[in-house]
Amino acid sequence: MRFLGELRHGKYVDKLDHIHPAILDQYYTTQHEVSGAEAYIDTDTIEKMIARDQETHIRHAAIDTPEEEQPFRTEQALRTFRKVLNEVTQRGIIPEGYTLDADSYNEVEVIKLGRAGKREEIQLPYEIWWPKAVKWAQGLDIMTRIQELM
Repeated sequence: MRFLGELRHGKYVDKLDHIHPAILDQYYTTQHEVSGAEAYIDTDTIEKMIARDQETHIRHAAIDTPEEEQPFRTEQALRTFRKVLNEVTQRGIIPEGYTLDADSYNEVEVIKLGRAGKREEIQLPYEIWWPKAVKWAQGLDIMTRIQELM
């Protein structure tokens, strides 16, 4: 039945299906009340309205991204980094000086948000975040050592 309907009348394409219904409700209602527009809103209008609403929360100019794609000056240094990182990872070496201790790992971190200083607890499950912390420390330690040699 559905296929016959599509064949005879075409398929309805909802250009807004990727936008959360709460966003549509908020911005459609706003546009409809202000302009008295018919039941139509496009993605460009929604994007402009959201950008205008978010402007008050942005207090700085955009920061340019670094042009360098990798922190090493030569291909040889990059190859050395990858080789050493692979070996350190396979051996399970945890570099010193990065306060990484599996026995005292804290699965909850409290961060301060905004100017008011509201505190928020962030869950950091060991099985997810410990391997990432170790890998980050390994990579940073090796990168720093290679850069010091350059």
